[in-house]
Amino acid sequence: MPTQFDLSLFPFIHGFAAETLAPFEIGAADWLIAVVPFVLIALWLRDRDGDRTDGATAAIAAGMALAFSGLISFLLFEPRPFMIGLAGNILEHAADSSFPSDHVAVMAAVTASLAFAGRSRIAAILATATVLVGWSRVALGVHFPTDIVAGASIGVCAAAFLRSGLLSPFVAFVVRVGEMVSAMLGIDKVSDFIRKPSLLRSR
Repeated sequence: MPTQFDLSLFPFIHGFAAETLAPFEIGAADWLIAVVPFVLIALWLRDRDGDRTDGATAAIAAGMALAFSGLISFLLFEPRPFMIGLAGNILEHAADSSFPSDHVAVMAAVTASLAFAGRSRIAAILATATVLVGWSRVALGVHFPTDIVAGASIGVCAAAFLRSGLLSPFVAFVVRVGEMVSAMLGIDKVSDFIRKPSLLRSR
């Protein structure tokens, strides 16, 4: 069940889901996570100074965060706000476990992974997107604040684990396989047209 912290903070955040903000919050809650694959694909295609390794590391961290978050949700069921009458089911979300937030776990994992790699600008953009997604999903009654904090913590821990280097051989293997597939599909030819300075690298 929700903590006292959740019950105290939820009405304040949910109050921002007014009619004027709801369309923005619905868009953020459902679709802003799409910035993650966009960034990872852009890093792969740009292919400069470790772009592919950093992108692959971030993707693996996101997968680990999602798996761990899913395991916790399976083992520890917590009702979502709309399931206990604190909000309407505006997003028509499934009535599954609220804790933790998968969306935030994935986004935080990629954000932290790129931040650890020194990509400060793109990490800042992703961090802003992550905050907006977390806020919106609370405001719309899909999550409690604790779910967001837990999801972010899982994502950061997954990124930190990858940063430790224990899985470096696996990351290198993933990159090699990805490069083989890119070469076979002709994807690498696209890289030749987009290798220009961008926000994707900030050292």
